Amino acid sequence: SSLMEPWDGPASIVFTDGNYIGAVLDRNGLRPSRFYVTKDDKVIMASEVGVLPVDPENVLMKGRLQPGKMFLIDFEQGRMVPDDEIKEKIYNENPYSQWIKKQIVDIEDLLNHQTKDSEIREDLIPRMQAFGYTVETMQFMLLPIVKELRDPLGSMGNDAALACLSDKPRLIFDYFKQMFAQVTNPAIDSIREEVIMSLECMIGPEGNLLSSSDKNVHRLRLKNPILSDPELLSIKNNTSHGWKTQIVDITYSRGKGTKEMLNSLENICKQSEKAIDDGFSFLVLSDKKLDKDRVAISSLLACSTVHHHLIKSEKRTRIGIIIETGEAKEVHHHCLLVGYGADAINPYLAFESLWQARQDGLLDQSSYYEMVNAYKKGVAKGILKVMAKMGISTLQSYKGAQIFEAVGLAEEIIDKCFPGTASRVQGVNFDVLVKEIERRHELAYPKLDQNKIKVLPNPGDFHWRHGGDTHMWDPKTISNLQEAAKKNDEEAYWKFAKHANEQTTKESTLRGLLKFKSNKNSIELEEVEPEKEIVKRFATGAMSLGSISTEAHES
Repeated sequence: SSLMEPWDGPASIVFTDGNYIGAVLDRNGLRPSRFYVTKDDKVIMASEVGVLPVDPENVLMKGRLQPGKMFLIDFEQGRMVPDDEIKEKIYNENPYSQWIKKQIVDIEDLLNHQTKDSEIREDLIPRMQAFGYTVETMQFMLLPIVKELRDPLGSMGNDAALACLSDKPRLIFDYFKQMFAQVTNPAIDSIREEVIMSLECMIGPEGNLLSSSDKNVHRLRLKNPILSDPELLSIKNNTSHGWKTQIVDITYSRGKGTKEMLNSLENICKQSEKAIDDGFSFLVLSDKKLDKDRVAISSLLACSTVHHHLIKSEKRTRIGIIIETGEAKEVHHHCLLVGYGADAINPYLAFESLWQARQDGLLDQSSYYEMVNAYKKGVAKGILKVMAKMGISTLQSYKGAQIFEAVGLAEEIIDKCFPGTASRVQGVNFDVLVKEIERRHELAYPKLDQNKIKVLPNPGDFHWRHGGDTHMWDPKTISNLQEAAKKNDEEAYWKFAKHANEQTTKESTLRGLLKFKSNKNSIELEEVEPEKEIVKRFATGAMSLGSISTEAHES
């Protein structure tokens, strides 16, 4: 487990070297493997019973391969080797338990427990504004995580405008959607199947997969990918165990635009590679230097770019990547960072803002550590829930898996920062992304009116708000629908339909940008706004709805 992740999906792997033939199941035993041993020395193994006709009187033994067990036939000895015998032979080859005891380092072993509470800086509100915090972020996301110890629940569906269609400056996290299990890979119930779910991970330089050595076990073990401030500080200051940590700043100079941001990304990648060459074991990508003159690159953009750069240079396994960011706060943000290569995350601004909420009497936790642990526990439960949607039960398997789809990001961003991610609908490029980052920074640190009272914005991300972000359900839509239903008023219904089809759906969804055009032979897609590149790509690309017969349309 310190060298490679377990396989969670349904699989029965069969292997042979000519002298042996064997099989092993996936970790959860989701793929059936049944076997017969006959009295005339034949062995039949398949995913089901009855693939070959066998006389019941000729059956010597039958059974099924169980999770964690191994099926092995030794041709030279002419026998089926029991699982216990295989395991005993393997674990007697080396003193594995001693290696683990001596070499694995737990984060608690590094901690200096004489730490003090987090300090709340005077510029808390400006930094929160720069990182996209809103009134609703605190009210609907962060406070419930700490109070309820779980990811907060909302109504079914999200009727807010897609990030690529929104007029508000949205975080790059909002452009990604988590995929879910389909066909043969079943989803998991993360609560009832808790016994197989795990967030424990080894981080730091990996050993040689092709050798058995105690050096392979020399890694830092985390029970939760979310690090508190003292935990991150202990990693930064650690000089024992042969480890040292390099901190890389992921901010750039204000007002320099897209070119400066891209140059900074390149420089971050070079610094990360040099850190490996200089013998560093951990890399901390930090945006703590954000201020009125320094703009923070999105932590997701920096994390994924560095992760893929190190993969290309074949050095990724030689260092652990830790993200120290004020941007990540919700479960979705943490899942994306882990999915794109982060080994651990320190959401320092989430902790600081929650501690301020505690000072304001909005939380009941008696101490800073209690509050941090509550946040970590709530986020952990949320991450397990998201992993389970894809049928993944360990964070090791989820890490770097990129099980996301981008909606509305241009190829130039995908190719440079998120290779391998599907983005069927083009749209937002680096110029737009940088403008959105700088709009948030300008809100936090305006060049004029420096003495203005600082308050968090409320763009209406979750609840409809006049002048805020578009929602498919707004007061006009709801009132017309209610009137139509209560009074059986057809005119009110058509008002509802007209407003929903021509305004809210058009401003919130991709399908709202398209309409059906009727002709003699078929109904085809027509561009509503040909000047929008995103519509053009959608209407002519892989997501075309095809043709619908006129008869079907009329009926």
